[in-house]
Amino acid sequence: MFMVLPLVFLKSATLHEHQGLKSFELQIQNLVYLAQFTAIAEERKVVLHFNKSDRVVTVQTDIFHEIYRLPIPPGVDINENTHSLTIQFNYKGSVDQAGSIIFQSAHYAYKLTFLIGQGRFYVEAI
Repeated sequence: MFMVLPLVFLKSATLHEHQGLKSFELQIQNLVYLAQFTAIAEERKVVLHFNKSDRVVTVQTDIFHEIYRLPIPPGVDINENTHSLTIQFNYKGSVDQAGSIIFQSAHYAYKLTFLIGQGRFYVEAI
């Protein structure tokens, strides 16, 4: 009985970690859609920026008017992969550069990949 309790606690901790990262992943997808739709609707450049030092993700217009601010949860790290931590959407909702960004916790990771043309992107567990 003493051996089962620590295993259950560890399993619960990693489950909580996974749910937290999955929730953040869904929020990031929603921010990408917000940035794209704002760029299209207002016909202007919109920037999605992952600020590691302040631990926030922001959506801003080209004149640096902040539209939305999302805190990065504790235990989640954001890293450049093949894209910088600043994503620019043009007035058509497309990105200026293809590439990917990785966000991860201690045991789980997701890759956010942007494709050139028509604002396509996807998120996958890695």
